[in-house]
Amino acid sequence: MSQQSINRYLSFQGIGCDEKAHRLMSCIEQYTENPPHSSSWSKYFQVKLSNRLALGQDELFLVCSQMNNIRALFEEYEDAEALELLECVEEDCC
Repeated sequence: MSQQSINRYLSFQGIGCDEKAHRLMSCIEQYTENPPHSSSWSKYFQVKLSNRLALGQDELFLVCSQMNNIRALFEEYEDAEALELLECVEEDCC
């Protein structure tokens, strides 16, 4: 099987992992572009988002590899809805 035909997310079909990761990335971007208050997490994720694009990583990869840091960001901004979505992604997709 060639490398191009491998889909590492094949087992995630039907549970919307890509869409959920995209929604989480939108929340992260909101907090990096327009944070409610100053936070070191906002600056941290500005770098991570920039690096993700440079390295060609998809959104789900970033979310799964940064789970604890994303949780800390959402907790700092008391975003219960984003925390709930993050928990769902952690359980179902990572």
